[in-house]
Amino acid sequence: MCCERRRLMNKKEVEKKHLIQKNNLTFVFLLVIHALALVCTIMYGNKSGNLMRVIISSGIVVVGIIITIIGKVAFGKSHKGHLVMFVGVLITYFDTLWSNINAPLLYAFTFLICFVIMLHKSVKTCTIGIIVAVVGNAVYTVLYILFGSGEDLFKVITNDWFAIVGCVIAFLAVKMLAKQDAELLDTAEKQALEQQEVAEKIKKTTTEIKELLDNANVSVETLAQNIESSSTSINQISNSTKQTASSIQTQTAMSANITEALEAVVSQTKEMSLTSDNTSKVIVEGNKTVESLMQQSEIVSSINGETAEMTAELQNRVQGIKDVVETILEISSQTNLLSLNASIEAARAGEAGKGFAVVADEIRNLSDTTKDSAEKIGEVIDELVDSIVAASDNMQKSVEATKEEARLISVTDEQFKLIDESVQQMSDAVAAIESKVGDSTNANNEVIDSISNLSASSEEVVASAEDSISITQGCVESMDTTKEILDKIFELSESL
Repeated sequence: MCCERRRLMNKKEVEKKHLIQKNNLTFVFLLVIHALALVCTIMYGNKSGNLMRVIISSGIVVVGIIITIIGKVAFGKSHKGHLVMFVGVLITYFDTLWSNINAPLLYAFTFLICFVIMLHKSVKTCTIGIIVAVVGNAVYTVLYILFGSGEDLFKVITNDWFAIVGCVIAFLAVKMLAKQDAELLDTAEKQALEQQEVAEKIKKTTTEIKELLDNANVSVETLAQNIESSSTSINQISNSTKQTASSIQTQTAMSANITEALEAVVSQTKEMSLTSDNTSKVIVEGNKTVESLMQQSEIVSSINGETAEMTAELQNRVQGIKDVVETILEISSQTNLLSLNASIEAARAGEAGKGFAVVADEIRNLSDTTKDSAEKIGEVIDELVDSIVAASDNMQKSVEATKEEARLISVTDEQFKLIDESVQQMSDAVAAIESKVGDSTNANNEVIDSISNLSASSEEVVASAEDSISITQGCVESMDTTKEILDKIFELSESL
């Protein structure tokens, strides 16, 4: 709608300028006709010797000239101008008919042709008029030679030449007018089409930038959520998040004025791209660290498993030792019984069994000692079993803790991947914004080139084009790499 309004205003300006030029050419053409009429009046008046008639006729022609000048000066910028100028021509025309009684047909042809030519401004009409004038004047001259008076032959031939010269001048004037009309209309159409194409291109570029800003806003929000969700898993990610937040705050402070030049937007976009690259590098390092942690966790888990197996094997072997100790205790108990029986039998044997009694006592003492040692060993083994069981429980807890650590490391690795994807999306969005900023710059240059080629008649179109440039610059300058600035830019693009 705005482009159509500007096109109509431009067309009106061109038509107005065209009308002024046509009135100027009409004025020159009519002055030539007045001059021809005045020369003929003076020439024929001197030949007839009627001085008073020459003065009156010349005065009437002068009045016609004055009226024509008034029409040019007072109404030269409107359609009334050529009408007033034609009134002056008609006065001269009737004066010529009155003062040149012997040649009314010639001047009737001449002024009728001039009148039709000035009304239609057609080269074809002008050509037909010249042919009619030449043929009519030729017929009139032949008839006058055959049937008229020979004394006025010079006057008739002179009238013919003046009439033909007037028609030729009219033809040249109309041809110039027609050519100028075509050139001006062609220029106006080209300017209107050029301005419409530029406006459509600016509108299309603004729409694409708005869509890219929406995508960048979503990418920034996603990145913020992923960084926040992973900040509790690892301190390094938390520090990276703080650095990113600090960088965003710094950029926000630097970009407080969204009406800066287009070069500032490009600089901030490049800075955001560099930040994304640095973040990507940090994420790569973090991924390497997580991979190292996962490898170490797998090694620890493997060692814990082997240790648990060894602990279980040790527990089994200790249990075997305990069984052996119990067997020793049983043997010691049986040995005590046997030594007791031997002592009883030795007592019965009297003197003969004393030596055997001593051996039986020693065996009993050795059995008691063995029993005491076995009991102590059993106590130690029980304590060792308790320690092994406690160690096995702790080892099981360590295995479970190692599994939980591996799970947390895996979750952290997934968070790193999400952050990497978000950073990549943001990098793509920044690259797309840089591309569209370049397109907007090219569009601005095209608008400036188009405006520089316009003539003085296109001032209103130039103002509209400059408004379009200002709107485009405001849209481009409003782009930045933080969510807060992106929201402000989105509001500006919504207002376009």
